[in-house]
Amino acid sequence: MLLFTQNTKNIIYVSTPEYSSDDGNYTVFRFTNDMTGVTCTTWVNNSALKVENSNPMYRYCIEDKQTGVLSEITGEIKFPNVGFYTYEIIKSNVALAIGTPPNILEKGKAYVKGADEEVSYKEHVNTTTNYLYVKD
Repeated sequence: MLLFTQNTKNIIYVSTPEYSSDDGNYTVFRFTNDMTGVTCTTWVNNSALKVENSNPMYRYCIEDKQTGVLSEITGEIKFPNVGFYTYEIIKSNVALAIGTPPNILEKGKAYVKGADEEVSYKEHVNTTTNYLYVKD
């Protein structure tokens, strides 16, 4: 799960080799809010990736801007609501804009929290009794 904070530069690391590209293509991040169905998208130029040499990790910066003018081709986005989103990471070029089917690299869940919101969690507590059922 990805965690984003509104009005903040959010850093995402991915380690799959398919994310890397030196051909000038873009990586598209598309987010759909689970409750409202509103979709927001941003494009990141792959030539801007910073590769960590010790481990093939690729770094993306996605900045949420709640005010001002967005530049959606430089990783800026406006998440309209806090809450859960379904995300897709898509490797693409400008052909996506003219109807070529997208090459979806990854799908998952993301949580967008407000700038002042604390993320709560519950620690897992092991049970003292485990049952094993075996069918004869």
